[in-house]
Amino acid sequence: MSLELPTDKRGKLLSLLAEFSPGKVVSLRQWSSFVGSINAACPAVKYGRLYTKRFERVRYLELLKNNDNYEAKILIPESLSSVFDWWRRNIPSSSNPIRQGNYTREIFSDASTTGWGAFCDGHKARGFWTEREQKFHINRLELLAALFAIKSFAKEIKSAEILLRMDNTTAIAYVNKMGGVQHPNLHRIAEEIWQWCESRDIWLVASYIKSKDNVEADQESRVQNIDTEWELADYAFRQAVETFGYPEIDLFATRCNTKCEKYFSWDNDPEALAVDAFTKDWHSIGLFWAFPPFALILRVLKRIVIDRATGIMIIHSPPASRKTVPDGRHIIRESFRRRGLPGPALDIFEASIAESTRKQYAGPLTQWWWVFCVDQGIDPYQPREEEVIKFLTKKFEDGAAYGSLNSIRSAISLISGSSIGQNRNISRFFKGVFMLRPTKPKYDRIWDVSVAFQKIEEWFPLNELALDCLGERLVLLLALGTAHRAQTLALIKLSNMKHNVEGYEVEISDRIKTSRPGAYQPLLILPYFSENPKLCIASTLDAYIQQTSHLRGDIDHLFLTTKRPFRTASAATIGR
Repeated sequence: MSLELPTDKRGKLLSLLAEFSPGKVVSLRQWSSFVGSINAACPAVKYGRLYTKRFERVRYLELLKNNDNYEAKILIPESLSSVFDWWRRNIPSSSNPIRQGNYTREIFSDASTTGWGAFCDGHKARGFWTEREQKFHINRLELLAALFAIKSFAKEIKSAEILLRMDNTTAIAYVNKMGGVQHPNLHRIAEEIWQWCESRDIWLVASYIKSKDNVEADQESRVQNIDTEWELADYAFRQAVETFGYPEIDLFATRCNTKCEKYFSWDNDPEALAVDAFTKDWHSIGLFWAFPPFALILRVLKRIVIDRATGIMIIHSPPASRKTVPDGRHIIRESFRRRGLPGPALDIFEASIAESTRKQYAGPLTQWWWVFCVDQGIDPYQPREEEVIKFLTKKFEDGAAYGSLNSIRSAISLISGSSIGQNRNISRFFKGVFMLRPTKPKYDRIWDVSVAFQKIEEWFPLNELALDCLGERLVLLLALGTAHRAQTLALIKLSNMKHNVEGYEVEISDRIKTSRPGAYQPLLILPYFSENPKLCIASTLDAYIQQTSHLRGDIDHLFLTTKRPFRTASAATIGR
């Protein structure tokens, strides 16, 4: 027995579909009437309710936009063309059988934050979420779990009824109502579920089951052993493809790590073309991609020979040794290369990191992080959140201070290209570190500058001072008068100084710590201080330049060391 639309009703609906086609302008009242007519026909149109949700979504959004004004005019969006086409195709021959609830299969599904699980007739299926899916709301994950469950256990079924058991009421509602209007992310998954069922003439009914009774699916969704979830890095895959061409099928993959649209899986997988590549003929599948575990390499090679197959096979190299630790510069450069950046751009990306930052990161990366990754069998360029936390915890237990841990966090974030710095769990970890081991200020006291001024005034007259004393006097006066770091003072060059009767103008052309794109470089103005010659920076500068003129040779930097052989004084020397 089935429900069918009367002939005159079919004709009226087809006329309405012609009248309300995409691109036309109608009032919200007319559109609401049209949607109501379509909804009224759904009991006699199999899967019809699925193809009303987009109509209802347009009505819902337009009412919000126009403050419930039904006289407002709207443009029927072109995005509804496929929905209109479905109704035109199905109305002439539509019918909907009266179902008896005779279910061919009962499938249980569940989702957790780590993965999804399914159970049916003693068989189990499971999988993990991609990095993007891990950020989804649990309702969205429950619907995805339902989709993967029916794909895993109902691939071969056609023209049947299936009972889907779930413990999430929102997901159940979206399945039984064939989607929804207010939450498009949930509707898209429900729409995919029902379109998959429609292509196989399957009718799906979702039913509630208590979480405590959904044992098998729940256990499968919480499996955290991901030893099989490994893959070749994307940058390496791109290099292989550029050399050998794009493969048609991945022989050993899962939904989360496949490199091709088509793939064979190890176990029951919702998207896999088939299970167990060794049961298939490799000669007929085209160019394959294989990145097998070490234990299967000989078996794969034998099968290639027997089937006369053509493909790309990657064999992973032995684990890195603690004795072969690359230097910090190499690690950083390699991290940029792994992101697929063009070779000529690598030098530019490297230049974005200050030399002082590179030196700061080098020690922790090579002595701490790299050794830890080798010991744990971790890819240092693609660590997971829990691996980073494990590493940071170990260093904390070894006595590392908050600042040291924060520095290595920044270094790992740089080479991994991930948002470790913004990761909520890692941020929470650092709050705990701060509470357990508070940082101490770098400078916990201040000193009276008048003491320094008194000492400077004692170093006078200038023509009687030794070079080291004159240099100390100039450094002190410049530091107090300009409030610049020793780094800036070390970069002062005679060629960038302009002298006139009023004093000196000094340009700092080299990049300093405070340099930023679009910001001006420092310009130091040093006037003669006639009110108190004993504290005059410009006069001291005159004396220093004169006293060092016969010592500097071709050295352009202002400050020199005080002992032979005379050379440019570094920031560290000036600081001392």
